[in-house]
Amino acid sequence: MASEPFKFLVGPNRKEYFIHKEAFIAISPVLRVLITGRMREAREGVAVWEDVEECHFLNLCEFAYFGKYTAPRMKDAPLTTPLPYRPEGEAENVYGDHGRKTLLVLDNFARRFFDKYKSPRGDSIEYKRNGIGWRDGTEYFLRHANMYILGDRYDVETLRAEALFHIAKGLANTHDTWDNIPAFAKLARLTYSNTREHDQLRELLSKYVSLRGDDLFLHPDIESLRNEYPDFESDIMGPIMELHRQESERLKNREKRFKRKVPENEDHPEEPSTKRPTRRSTRRAAKR
Repeated sequence: MASEPFKFLVGPNRKEYFIHKEAFIAISPVLRVLITGRMREAREGVAVWEDVEECHFLNLCEFAYFGKYTAPRMKDAPLTTPLPYRPEGEAENVYGDHGRKTLLVLDNFARRFFDKYKSPRGDSIEYKRNGIGWRDGTEYFLRHANMYILGDRYDVETLRAEALFHIAKGLANTHDTWDNIPAFAKLARLTYSNTREHDQLRELLSKYVSLRGDDLFLHPDIESLRNEYPDFESDIMGPIMELHRQESERLKNREKRFKRKVPENEDHPEEPSTKRPTRRSTRRAAKR
């Protein structure tokens, strides 16, 4: 790429990195102004990014040159307590038969929700209720979340979409366990500390919690999140109310279908039919 180099001092140690100006200019209007505008960084040809980790900066460079970045994969983890987790005592009453009666509603809601997340290349997500097995996704989710935050900060729309897609895909296809909920809590805490209201990643996480609500609400890390971030609490309530509305509609429709199928005299089978015989039926009876 034939363009002048631009220097970045990255991380607390201010490690030097040189990138081609055009690589960053092409992916972000904010970076275009930083590199070519009237700011001091543009005049001096150097930008200081002390609050950006080197691995995240290298991922940004990788994305600028190749349209994608390399992130840690989910790791195989030992089998731990599966969800739903059912504690002893009064807390057990929280579950009831909610999981069984709303399973169809949850699946339909989840499929429609995850279907809207696409990668910049058009890749889609196949939702699987039981996930792909027992995985440790802590590094995977945090790396993609940091890339989303970096893309949001510097208005790299395609980077934001790429990171959001990978987070959604990981959530849609990973089977939760009681012991890996802290990883989700770290993801949510990072997100709510670095994004604004009505953010797309916030929407993804809050709707995910509503899908797993009976399982997640009992975990102390989720309770701590709800207390620490009022926005997290309020973001969850909307999807939960929508799920309850859909469940109510499903039950009403099922009741209507049942009433159409049941004859009026089904409750009184011993009563003879009052329907008058036809001539044809009388002749058939006489032949017998």
